[in-house]
Amino acid sequence: LNYLSLIDKERYEVTVCSISDSGPYAAEARQKAEHYRFVLPNPKKLRRVSRWIYAVRYHIIYYWLSPKYIYKTFIPSHHDVEIAFIEGFCTKILAASTNKRAKKLCWVHCNMLKHHWTDSIYRSHEAELRAYQQYHHIITVSEEAKEAFAEVFPVVSHLLRIIYNPIFLPSLDNYYLGNAVQAKSADHILRIVTVGRLEPPKSIDRLLNAVQGLPVELQIVGDGSLRDKLCNEIEALGEQTQVQMLGFLSNPYSVMANADLYVCSSLSEAYSSSVQEAVLVGIPVLT
Repeated sequence: LNYLSLIDKERYEVTVCSISDSGPYAAEARQKAEHYRFVLPNPKKLRRVSRWIYAVRYHIIYYWLSPKYIYKTFIPSHHDVEIAFIEGFCTKILAASTNKRAKKLCWVHCNMLKHHWTDSIYRSHEAELRAYQQYHHIITVSEEAKEAFAEVFPVVSHLLRIIYNPIFLPSLDNYYLGNAVQAKSADHILRIVTVGRLEPPKSIDRLLNAVQGLPVELQIVGDGSLRDKLCNEIEALGEQTQVQMLGFLSNPYSVMANADLYVCSSLSEAYSSSVQEAVLVGIPVLT
């Protein structure tokens, strides 16, 4: 979405294609792109029977249909540039593009040595390599990510480029959305904040274990598949440790600015945007 904000709409026509019309950014993507297409509807808006049908279609699309069929059926083929903005299934689909004139780019956001999660998307290492060989450029988000990718896929290392994740903070007038930084009292306890998807690589459970029994306040910003599991773990922490699950926030900066410390507990990060945001907000970072 940050990249969409930078594109001159008078010079470029942009189409955003999503596998599922869900997630916290779907509505904003609709607004910022001239065209928005999706393969599967938002499952949260479906009734129970329709959700079962959704699950079947999801499985068929991910595990049975060929990438070339998915591309021909769902992806417009008249564009000059085609971008797979995340490694995995998106990269697999666009690698099967039939648009011979399009320049193809794919993004890699992870460290392939420490967290090669995409190996489950392909039938073999060679199949994943063949997909990357269809691209003109492979964009990594950090030097570490580039070096890791080159070690896993040395054959295509000459295609690698680095583009760091852009950080766009709101203007200072709107920075805290009307919430001033709170003054800290003499008996103030340490307030810790973390921002991220509630998924295994972020290792929020490791952070919960670290603060257990400590007189601190922990604020967790984000949502994901581990939410219920983490809530159960929070109940077992005891009264001394205060934990707030704040869910997804489109602008978490006021929460971050009122914290004493930002903690990134991820097992692997190629380039953490939330860490950079915390630095720009002006709070100490532990990672």
